[in-house]
Amino acid sequence: MLFIGHHRVGAAACPSRFTAGILPSVPKAASVTNGASNPTNSSLPDLIRSVKAQGLEGLVAKRRDSRYEPGLGSGAWQKMRVNQGQESVIAGYTPSLKNFDALVIVYYEGDKLMYAAGPAVASRRHRERNKMVECRWLRPQFVGQFEFVEWTSEGHLRHSKFVGLREDKKPKNVSRE
Repeated sequence: MLFIGHHRVGAAACPSRFTAGILPSVPKAASVTNGASNPTNSSLPDLIRSVKAQGLEGLVAKRRDSRYEPGLGSGAWQKMRVNQGQESVIAGYTPSLKNFDALVIVYYEGDKLMYAAGPAVASRRHRERNKMVECRWLRPQFVGQFEFVEWTSEGHLRHSKFVGLREDKKPKNVSRE
């Protein structure tokens, strides 16, 4: 591991309570493109708000006295992903031996259903593209709440995760947020 140009393997870690990789401000600091933020005593809710406001994936928290030792999972360093949320219409699923493997989720753009996530997209491996053929399609009547990391340039959700059903929402009212 490098920190500001110096090898840190086995050395005392950088003296910061929260290291955020590319977290440039809590509340205001110079931008760091690849490395660590300055030490901060900000609260976790403030850090999470800052990560979300800057469109970052998350942060890394560590003990001040911890050392970076590659390949060892000591628990002294913790990654925290900060996900976004999106309501989506459940349009189908791929079956598995016990229940289902993946949900196909969509949203409305006007009267048109737009693909958001599912078992396959064009850029994935051939094996996964064939899973779309196995899909069991549903009438668009169920709305779910999903967490995800980001929207891709193709307009799909990356690393989506089902959170729960939204019985308070009508499918026709679900659009990309």
